[in-house]
Amino acid sequence: MYNFDEIIDRANDEYSYSSKWASDGFAKACFGNKDLPKNRICLHVADMDFRCAPAIIEGIKKVVNTSIFGYSAPKKSYYEAIINWYRDRYNLDIGKAKIFHSHGTHEAIKEAIFRLTHENDYVIVLTPSYSYHRDIEGINRSMLAVKMINDNGNYRIDYEAFANACLKSKVFVLCNPHNPTGKIFSDDELIKLAAICRRNGVTIISDEVHGDIVRCDKCFKPLVKVVGSAGIITCNGINKTFNLAGLASSYFFFEDNKYDNYYHNYFSSLSPFEIIATISAYNDSKEWVNELNKYLDLEIEEVVNFIHQYLPKAKVVKPEGTYILWVDFRGYGLSDAIIHQKIYDNAHVVAQSGDHFDEEDKEQFQRFCIASPKKMVLEAFRRISDEFKNC
Repeated sequence: MYNFDEIIDRANDEYSYSSKWASDGFAKACFGNKDLPKNRICLHVADMDFRCAPAIIEGIKKVVNTSIFGYSAPKKSYYEAIINWYRDRYNLDIGKAKIFHSHGTHEAIKEAIFRLTHENDYVIVLTPSYSYHRDIEGINRSMLAVKMINDNGNYRIDYEAFANACLKSKVFVLCNPHNPTGKIFSDDELIKLAAICRRNGVTIISDEVHGDIVRCDKCFKPLVKVVGSAGIITCNGINKTFNLAGLASSYFFFEDNKYDNYYHNYFSSLSPFEIIATISAYNDSKEWVNELNKYLDLEIEEVVNFIHQYLPKAKVVKPEGTYILWVDFRGYGLSDAIIHQKIYDNAHVVAQSGDHFDEEDKEQFQRFCIASPKKMVLEAFRRISDEFKNC
C-alpha cells in the first residue's frame, strides 16, 4: 500500500530543502570541506527518506487551503489524539497528565534541564549517547557520562557507576529506545534505574521519541507504564515516527504535581501545520506506522546479515528499536584516519563517527541511520565492504 522502495531525489529537488542531503553543513564537514561527491549516500541523520503518511499530507493541504497561517492554538482534538495514541498503542492512560508542546525534543529536554537545575550542575547521561551534551553544555551545565558496558555489542548498565553519579546530580536523561545502540531497556533495568533515582531525588527526563519504531518481536514500554509517574518527565513527538522533523513538533508530559511550579510560566506556540500533523498522524496514520515497521524489520535483517557476511571483522547487533545501526570497526585494526577514508572519501557514504556519541574510539564506531529505500542502503554497504574486503 505504501511504497517505501521509492527513491526520492532529495539532494536536487528545488523544494526539498533537506539538510541531510545538502551540499554544505555537516555532510560537507565529513569530507574535509571539499566538494561532496555527487553519488554520495547520506545515512548520517535520523531523517527518513520515505514520503510521510498520506493522511498527514491531506491534513496539511486542508490547512494550506485556509490561506491564513497566523498565531495558532490547539483544540481539544490535539490533546485527545496524543492521549488516544498512548491508550491504543501502549495501553496507557495519560489523560490526567499535563501535556505541553515543544519545538523539538531537544528543546523539551533543554527546557526541563534549565528549569530543574542550576548553572554548573551535573546532568547524567548513559554513553555512548546521542548529542545531549550540546543541550546540557549550551545552558552552562555539565554532562556526567556513565559509560555502559559493551558486551560484544550488547550494552549493559553499570549500576554502581550510575548510583555514584546520582549522588552528584538531580537530573538523568534517559534515551529509550537508545540512540545509537538501538537497545530497548528491559522492565528490570528501568525499575532498577528508577529506584536509584528516587532514592536520590533525581528526576528522569525520558526521551522516548523512537518508541514507536521497534522490531516485530520486541516490545517498547513507556517508562511511566513500568515504574509509575513519580519523578518523571516524558518527552515524545511525531518527528521520528512520522518523518516530520522539519515541523519540529514535539511534546512532553508529566503527572507528578511537584513539577507544576517549575512550569507555571511555560509557553510554546504551535504552528497550524504542527497541530494538524499531530492529529492526522495519531488518528489516521496507524497503519502507515505498522507498515513502516514491517519494512524496516526486513531491511534491518538483510543489512545486518550483509554486514556479517561481507564485513566479517565488523560487529553489529540488530537493534531492538530505532532504525539505527551502531557498527564497530575495531576488528579491522585500522587507524581512525584509514577507516574514515574508506567509508567517506572512497565509498562516498556519509555516517556519523563515534566521537559524536562520546565514544572513545571515535572513527572505529560509526552510526548509520538506514531509514531509506533498501536498495540505497545495500548499495552503501556494498561500497563499504569493497573498501574493507582485503583488510
